[in-house]
Amino acid sequence: MKEAGIGVLIALIALGIASVGAKFWAKNKRYSEVDTVADMKSYDAFLEKNFTPIKSVFHEVVSDKEHIDLYILESDSTHPYSRIVTGGMRFFPMAIPAEIEGEVPERIELIMDLPPDWPLSKEAFEDTQNFWPIRVLKILAHFPETDQTWLGDGHTIPWDGAFDASTKLAGVWIVKPCQNPPWYTLHGTKEKVSFFQLVFIHEDEMNLKIEEGDDILRRHFKTQESRILNPARPSIIP
Repeated sequence: MKEAGIGVLIALIALGIASVGAKFWAKNKRYSEVDTVADMKSYDAFLEKNFTPIKSVFHEVVSDKEHIDLYILESDSTHPYSRIVTGGMRFFPMAIPAEIEGEVPERIELIMDLPPDWPLSKEAFEDTQNFWPIRVLKILAHFPETDQTWLGDGHTIPWDGAFDASTKLAGVWIVKPCQNPPWYTLHGTKEKVSFFQLVFIHEDEMNLKIEEGDDILRRHFKTQESRILNPARPSIIP
């Protein structure tokens, strides 16, 4: 599978906490207008039913691209991690190659799992050691639009070196969640939305995947706990 790259993209995508404003419309190739306000209410209910309660939402307030929010979900004894789910990618179908169109999802949202004590406040994000996973998630959420490409199961995205001075991780593996939630259906349509999870990996792990496939990654990261971000995790390659 062809690898996706991000070039030298280094600009930070602004985050902010704000209330959703007036009704707005999203245009795409399937239909002229989608009532995104109604869909957001439907999406909120879907997340609460199929994941855990919504703790807070970081609304994207400064962006010249598609509007993508981040949902912070509650952790509990059966979900010992802070799960972050994007909200907004689904309004814009990805550029799927013609030869596989219809075989892979064209509308997706992304999931990322952090340790339950990971600092998730606006103040904490002033420290890059806390903010870098959020930055990566935001960049990848906009990636299909900025690069006119697509993300799917098994894709890997190399970075330009380590994500931050606090970690040696330097790439992302995109994969279906261990407990794959049901399809979300875009409000008022029959359009299905899939969920994919980010797993942070080392450069040598990515190189092995490129050379030999991702079987070793799937064996090692087969549990939900193994996919929780650990910036200090050593490589699984001997």
